[in-house]
This record gives sequence, structure tokens and C-alpha cells, in this order.
Amino acid sequence: MRRALKVPLSLAFLSIMFLLLLSVATAPAQTDASMTIRGVVVSTADQKPIPDVSVSLVEAHRTAMTNVRGQFEFKDVSGEAQDLVVAKKAGFLCAFQGWPAPHCIQSLSNVPFDDVDMKDPNRIMIRVTLTMMPEAIITGRIANPAGIPVKDLHLALLVRNVQDGRYVWGVLGSTFRTTDADGKFRIGGLAPGTYLMRTTSAVDPLDSRYDADHGYAATWYPGVTRQDNAQPLVLAAGQSLTANLSVTNEKFQLITLSWARNQPGSLGSIGMGLSGNGPEDYLNPIWDQARQLYRLYAPAGRYKVTFTLYPPSEPGAANPGAWPDGSKEPYFGSAELSVEDQPVTLTGIPSQQPIDIPIHIAAQLTQQDKVKATLRSYEVYRPPKIYFQFRENESGFNPQTLWDANAPESELVFKKVMPGVYAVEGSPLHGSDAYVASLTCGGTNLLRDPLVVGPGTPACGIEAVVRDDLASLTVDLTPEALAGMKADQVPVSVLALIPVDNPMRIPMSCFAGPSNEARNLRIPPGTWLAVIFDGGSLAWREPAVWEKLMSLGKVFTIAPGQSETVQLNRSPELNDARVKSPVAAFGAVLP
Repeated sequence: MRRALKVPLSLAFLSIMFLLLLSVATAPAQTDASMTIRGVVVSTADQKPIPDVSVSLVEAHRTAMTNVRGQFEFKDVSGEAQDLVVAKKAGFLCAFQGWPAPHCIQSLSNVPFDDVDMKDPNRIMIRVTLTMMPEAIITGRIANPAGIPVKDLHLALLVRNVQDGRYVWGVLGSTFRTTDADGKFRIGGLAPGTYLMRTTSAVDPLDSRYDADHGYAATWYPGVTRQDNAQPLVLAAGQSLTANLSVTNEKFQLITLSWARNQPGSLGSIGMGLSGNGPEDYLNPIWDQARQLYRLYAPAGRYKVTFTLYPPSEPGAANPGAWPDGSKEPYFGSAELSVEDQPVTLTGIPSQQPIDIPIHIAAQLTQQDKVKATLRSYEVYRPPKIYFQFRENESGFNPQTLWDANAPESELVFKKVMPGVYAVEGSPLHGSDAYVASLTCGGTNLLRDPLVVGPGTPACGIEAVVRDDLASLTVDLTPEALAGMKADQVPVSVLALIPVDNPMRIPMSCFAGPSNEARNLRIPPGTWLAVIFDGGSLAWREPAVWEKLMSLGKVFTIAPGQSETVQLNRSPELNDARVKSPVAAFGAVLP
């Protein structure tokens, strides 16, 4: 029986209770308390109990099954155990990005005592509620237009995430599947959200290593070859959906590739993707020894070819060789081509070696006296540190380097930067008081524009200024915002601070809710857009989203060292497909 403990208690009894609770919480090895753990496992989809769930005490090696009411119990659990209670059942998810999030793992050290036996203070009752998300499932069959099944065809689902402030569809690796002999497939273990389904390009026969002149072009559900025309698959928790797909066997054209170097070297990788058709297909080229070129087969379409070319080496050599000029670095290149009803030959594709880009960092720190005083008093102190890095580029190569306040005037180098379009960022380490006040490369302001590295682009040194005169921002939620969160049963909202004058700067975010109405943040000076919403990610650079944010949020400018207070209302109307990542939907299924 739950005891409210509202009756008057003697000071002695209160002291005993306090010491008992303290001993279990902080020094469990010194008490002989016996715990009874009772709990229930419910579904996040409908809050109904889930029977036949395996519930385990990990350290105690004990397991119980839930009854028809989703209930379980462990008796005589040692008070010494700082254990984990874990629920498992096939067909249910334990964690995913979204709300309400499943909570199927509970640490006993974080659970308050529900009851203490008044006759025996060493007998403690703990109640636990665990939640699980029923999986969504996609099944289907892939066949040609005549209804003949296509076996051994690869397919996968794509989910939409926010990268660099923009929506990007990416393959969900755990969903890779291959059709069986009847062309059927099953993809389970899916969280609620919006997905696209896509097959990969494959030649006929499927195991010919792209040395055949017919095959299946990459096809999106419900049977289109462009991502723009794909139909989203919208799943709710526990939903089963059928998605049959028709693919066409068609003529593939031969593409031959040769390089501008006299010696072609070895091709490390090559990517080909139809322009505007989503993620690239990585096609395996075949080396034609007789003609000293690579060849592969691909369906009709407009392509961008990207490649990595390594210097030639002797057959069987353990180490890579060298180019005629003695260099050993790989070359990188790209080319555009259109494949129609004729074979395509690309010769003399230009390639480029990676380059080193120096970065000069000048620190203008105003807190040096405080730093020295702190060090003299032997207090724990972390000097300002910043990671400088390149991000979101075509090659996926992200060089980074670390600066710290021990070297206020620093000369660093980004080594072996590949061709591509980069967002150059300076990200303060957690707890650092420093920020990047300016970041330039020649005439390019890297806080506003990306850095382009490619053929014909002169290498420029990056100049960075680091300061530590951060501004202070206090954010309050309006009473209406707090009341709305309570009414909508939203435990926490997201506060997003989006840079207006320096759009390449990384946005800042934190949580806000009834338990932390005021947020005190240290932010770089400048102009910011502040908005509070019940979502996970904002595609804040999309024009339609930006226009909506500007009307709902608050724009403010804050100077170095200045303190500012803003009061914000919650914006639940931001919870739509244009603004919030479907994977991070707060209990909503978005189109």
C-alpha cells in the first residue's frame, strides 16, 4: 500500500528513515535492505499493457514474464544491487528518435522508494513503469511488368534527417534487404515515421559484376526512376504496410573511363548517381587490361562520376607505388555525362591532388587574468578549446584540428583536403568560453558562405579570430507556453537559436519546459532568431521554413559581453513535415 507519510513523525524516526534512504542511495553495500520490485510494461502507442514481456534484473540474473495485465514482480531483491530492469519482446522497440520515446530500461538507483514497511524499515517497495514501442513493418513483392518475380534484387528504406540546416534523405542501413526467389521482402523493426523505398541498380544477371548490357535501373516506390516522384510510406506504431514494386528490365549502355595521367594507376572507388535522383549508386568498374581503361554498364540517365585514383604499384606489392613525379598521394576527380542510347567514352578526366590549407588563429582573449588567478588557486579549469573542421562535403572527408588557449597565436594546417564544397566551422568544446568571431579565406567570409575547393581554385589560407567575450542570454517561457505544454502533455520543448547574420555558424539548441522555465545561455554576439517548438530538428535554411520561423520566432541582436532577456511563446504549429524531421515526430505521423 502506498503511504503518503503525511502524519506527524518523531525526529528519531525521521532520522532513521533518512539514514536508511541515504545508505541505499549512496552506500548500497552497507545495508541489508530487501526490496520488492513491482512494475508494469505498457505500449507507447495506446498505453495498454503488454503481456508476455521478458523483464530482467541484469546484475541479479533474474527474469520474470509479464502477465495478461502487463505486470511483473521481483521479491527479495538485495538492497545492495544498483541494478537495471530491462524489458524485451520480439516485435517491440526499446528506443528510437521520437516522442513518446520508449523507456524499457530503468536503473533502480534512479527510482524513488514507493513504500517503506513501517514495521520493518529494511523492507522497501519499488514500483517501475516500462514502456515499449510496437514495431512497424513493410512487406512487399518486386516483379517485372509481366508479374514475373525479380529475385536477389537489393532494396532499402531512406529516412529524412537534417544536415547543415537542410533536409537530406539517407539510406537507413538496418533496412537493407534482398528479395527471395518469389521476389518477396520484409522490413521490420521500424519506428513511426516517413520513409522512401528504393531498389539499387543491378545488371542482369545480378552476379555479373556489371559486365552485362541489360539490367534494372534504381527504382523508387511505387515504380518511378526519380526521387522527386517517389511516394512516401507513412507508418504509425505497430502498423503493417504492403508496398509492391514493379521494375523494368532495360538496356544498359557501356561506359568507358580513362584518365589524364599517362599511367592510369588503380581505381579505389567510383560513384555514379542520376542527377537529382537521390543517393548515388556505387558501381564497380572493371579494369580492361588490353585497352588500359575501366568499363562499366549503366542505365540511361544523367550522371555525375566521382572517383579516387591511386598511383600504380607492382602486382602483389604491399605498399602503393608512386606517380612519375614521385608523389604517392591519390588523385580525385569528377565528370558529368549523359547516357542515352549510345555507348559513352570519357577520356582524359581531369584529376586533382589533395591540398594542404593553412589556418592562422589569432586569439583576443579578455579573461587572461581570471585564467591565471584560477590556476594559482588550483581550481579545476579548462582553457578555451575549439575544434576547427570541414563539414558536409561531397567526398565525405572531414579534416579537423584542435586549437587551445595555450597557443593564442597558432598556425595550424588542414592536411590533404579533397576537392569539394565545405562548411568550415569552429566549434567550442563543451564548457569553453571561446567562440570564433571571424573566419575568412581570401575574400570569402566562411561564416556566411561555404569554401569551394576544386580544380582551378587557388589555395588560400584561412584567417580566424577567437574571442571569449560571450554574451549572456536568459530565455523565459510565457505562462501561455507552459499552460499549452501541460495541456498537450508535452514534457519538454526545444529552444533553437539560429544565426541570422552568420548563417554558416552552427545553430544552438537546448530543452525548455515546466522544470526549467528560464534558460541561461552563453552565446556568441550577433543577430539570432529564437524559437521554441515541440520537435527534434529544424531545416532552418529551407526558404519556406525560414519564412515561417521569422514570423513565429523573435529576432534579437546582442553585443559582446552584453546580457539580454527574451520571453518566448511556444510554437506548436511548427510541427509539420516542412519544419520537423519525421523521425523526430512527437507522437505524430507526418506525411
